[in-house]
Amino acid sequence: MHDLPAQQAIMQNPNASDLPRPASKTPHGVLSLEDRFRQSLAPGATFKNPILPSPSADPWVIFHDGYYYYCESRHQDTLWIRKARTIQDISRDEGMMVWSAPAFGPNSKSVWAPELHLIDGRWYIYYAADDGLNENHRMWVLEGLTSDPTGPYRSRGCLETGGWAIDGTILSLEGQLYFIWSGWPGKENGQQ
Repeated sequence: MHDLPAQQAIMQNPNASDLPRPASKTPHGVLSLEDRFRQSLAPGATFKNPILPSPSADPWVIFHDGYYYYCESRHQDTLWIRKARTIQDISRDEGMMVWSAPAFGPNSKSVWAPELHLIDGRWYIYYAADDGLNENHRMWVLEGLTSDPTGPYRSRGCLETGGWAIDGTILSLEGQLYFIWSGWPGKENGQQ
């Protein structure tokens, strides 16, 4: 299994300046689950992913019609989907590659964080990619051509985010769909 530093396994931003941070207490004085996990590990301890080892990265899981679909990036240039009846069995499926980055171009490198969504009866995969320069990271979308979550898919292009963007997802709120992402407030590398 792939070893991750314990803080990376539980922190959304492992580069945060407040690491390590003191335990936080809930209103009733009980430690949060994250803090209990952190305190249970020895300094420098590692956490083994019990579901799936590397090279699976940035996974997204959706349950549909009795199956778990595990969407992942591999080697930062391909997108894969695994299928299983239980989440514990997801590693038994080698997966199906549903998209491979082009050799060159604005979405050819650093393919990250794919998310598989069923919207109005059609499957979509949203992912982040760039041309080899981090400042050119943008969000992209693939559209399923059938009712099968494992594809095939076609590229629908880059989403207009006004600049650097990663980790996009769909938000459904009061009957409206929104696309939200992490980005810089301007054209310069900035705080997300």
